[in-house]
Amino acid sequence: MTDFDKTVLGKHTIVSTDSAITGRNNNVLIVGTSGSGKTYSLVEPTLQETSHSSLVISDPKGSLSKKYAGYFKKKKYNVAILNFLHPEQSTLSYDPLRNNEIQNSQDVMSFAHALVFSVENHTDLVEKDPFWDQMAEVLIASVIHLMLELKGTRETRKVSLSTL
Repeated sequence: MTDFDKTVLGKHTIVSTDSAITGRNNNVLIVGTSGSGKTYSLVEPTLQETSHSSLVISDPKGSLSKKYAGYFKKKKYNVAILNFLHPEQSTLSYDPLRNNEIQNSQDVMSFAHALVFSVENHTDLVEKDPFWDQMAEVLIASVIHLMLELKGTRETRKVSLSTL
């Protein structure tokens, strides 16, 4: 098992990530409540055993990227960070308008709704008055419709959700 990366599944359970050896696809999904030890007991030991595999890691707190980004860069990995909460900390971006993922009015409304309801501590706001959420969705949807209408013109750069 030394030529391949390993997945640490417990104190005495380490498996190869080589599909030819295991006969499996070797994907791992780790689920547990907050504070159950997922990061400490499974994710970090596996990261420390990784030197060949491609990885996609959900790191909402940013602690893993702070701790391991330099480690993987030294190993010649391309480390990409997508931080929706603090986009200035990202090394890449996601633009559903540029990628043509929003193509019709239903897509626009779904996206606007997702943006409004992804706000941190949103449940506190909903109980007060749903009017503001509804108006936020309408405003965002209007800007998106305008952006789609202007797409490909010189005016495109003047209108964006980030400059709203």
